Amino acid sequence: MEIITSFRKNNQLVSLMRKLPLTIFLCCLFVVVSAFRYPSPPLMLTEADSGKTETVYQNTKIIIHLASNPSTGYSWRVSTPTNTVLTLLSQRFITPTPQPGHEHNVGVPGTMEFVFNASASGTEKLLLTYQRSWEKTKPATRYFMVTIRVRARPH
Repeated sequence: MEIITSFRKNNQLVSLMRKLPLTIFLCCLFVVVSAFRYPSPPLMLTEADSGKTETVYQNTKIIIHLASNPSTGYSWRVSTPTNTVLTLLSQRFITPTPQPGHEHNVGVPGTMEFVFNASASGTEKLLLTYQRSWEKTKPATRYFMVTIRVRARPH
């Protein structure tokens, strides 16, 4: 009886010893994967978000889409200088997909896209204005303002 009990214990020990390297590997893999911080999804804003306050983590992309028609002479521009909290990465005009038979979209309204990065902790009020570049003394026809609070990522 003792031989069978001893054999079972030894067999269980051998089985456990075979699983040990796999267990160690999986634990190490978990630690490595956990060490990488996945970026936050971008914060998407439109004109409907004007006046709001948004909170994001550092290194989050902030994408703003505003209706625009540059053929009228009007365009969106950043009116408040960005400090170290937000960094303007890009801005571009997105034309709508042409309809069949109308391949040239001259004069068609589209979307102005601004992409910012939340570079550092802090708060920034971002103001974008829609106006003609040569009418500097006239007030803008449209405004987009949002307050962005940037927090450091938790450790």
